[in-house]
Amino acid sequence: MKKLLVAALLLVMSANLNIFAQNSDDNKAILFQFDGLSVLRANAFDGGVGAKYYLNNRMAVRGVVQFAMVSSVTPWTGAAAGNDGESSVTTIGVGAAFEYHMVVGKLSPYFGGGFGFRSITSEEKSPYANGGSQTVIKDDPAFNAGTNLSLYALLGVEYYIYDNVSLAAEYRLGFNSLSRADYSITSGGITSTTKMGSSTSIGTGSQGLFTLAFYW
Repeated sequence: MKKLLVAALLLVMSANLNIFAQNSDDNKAILFQFDGLSVLRANAFDGGVGAKYYLNNRMAVRGVVQFAMVSSVTPWTGAAAGNDGESSVTTIGVGAAFEYHMVVGKLSPYFGGGFGFRSITSEEKSPYANGGSQTVIKDDPAFNAGTNLSLYALLGVEYYIYDNVSLAAEYRLGFNSLSRADYSITSGGITSTTKMGSSTSIGTGSQGLFTLAFYW
């Protein structure tokens, strides 16, 4: 009987020592999207730079900032003198979420909610001969130009592979609204504009699946 009591006491002590997989002083984290165990590669979190902060052992907030600008030059190839064309696509976005962890430990299921906002604009200017006219295309729908707003509830689990490194996966159920920008083409001083409209959707998704966090 004494041996059983000692064994039980050691088991309880071991559980208490390991309940906090995260160091109590390590309440800040930088987040990455993680491809999976077969490909050890960290990508931008939700398409941007993500960070998380624990308010206490159970509650955490996280945020993401998105910014990207891709530009290119299309050279003039005509026989006469001319000017190069250029194009650019700019993405700006922000997002935030709240997590409540139901269990404090190495394996920590959580729920919460969040939102995201993103804006995409594009502009293409064609090459043109000196004295000629340039064609300008703005907010091409091929680039998903417009604004996107999402509101969602989330359910996930975070697993600490080390004291200050974790992997998380989650499902989201939410509302998504896309307002497409007007598509315009200007050529020879005449502008043609097409209204692209908007769309909304409600459903689940696996965004945030495999999130890699480094705490300090």
